Amino acid sequence: MKYADYNLFGLEDESKGYRLRLGSYTGTAGDAMTSNNPTTVHDNMKFSAKDRDQDTYSGDCATSYAGAWWYSACYSVRLNVKGSITWGSFCNGNCHASAMLIKPASYC
Repeated sequence: MKYADYNLFGLEDESKGYRLRLGSYTGTAGDAMTSNNPTTVHDNMKFSAKDRDQDTYSGDCATSYAGAWWYSACYSVRLNVKGSITWGSFCNGNCHASAMLIKPASYC
């Protein structure tokens, strides 16, 4: 099983668009969330949904790709789209399951 571990996973509040904050990566799946490509980075992006377009794309990623996420313009990772999970080049629509495990910082 491949995995990605970020030593920080934080979300800002609603007034800041539920912006995603990620720390340093370790793992075996590749760092698809904090890429240096401005069109596919997810770190530091606001959460976009079909009724709240907060991505950096001239269109609307959440509507175009049928799922809410921390889009830039538009994605390299999508874990919540039925039948089309994507994690960078490792899993490009052909993975069948994903899991996000988050623990409070007090347990780290």
